Amino acid sequence: WRWHEGPGSALAAFGLLFLLRFALLWVGVLAGLAAGGPEAVTAVQILVWPVGFLSSVFVDPATMPSWLGAIAEWNPLSVTATAVRDLFGTSGFEAESWITQNAIPMAVVWPLLLIAAFLPLSVRKYRNLGRS
Repeated sequence: WRWHEGPGSALAAFGLLFLLRFALLWVGVLAGLAAGGPEAVTAVQILVWPVGFLSSVFVDPATMPSWLGAIAEWNPLSVTATAVRDLFGTSGFEAESWITQNAIPMAVVWPLLLIAAFLPLSVRKYRNLGRS
């Protein structure tokens, strides 16, 4: 990984990574609050693994069955990885789908949607912990 597109694009790439991390943090907070105890947290953690494996981070979606490749391309992790690759100026997987052609704006939209959904749910769950 080199900064082929300059420091501004590299900072934007790091910003997208931090935004996705912040969004996924709220998904994890809700999952942790919903889990009953440490054993349940471990079980929930195992459910998170497919998010990483059903993405274009490790495997080109073109090598997957078409329906699985479409899921992988639309995965928020894939979108952010594609956007970061574009911003760093490094080659990634060549795809002609709409989502990969619009990876940078979608790398902002996906985390914002996740935050909009999971932050209020996490806050509500936290406030209702004592009432259960």
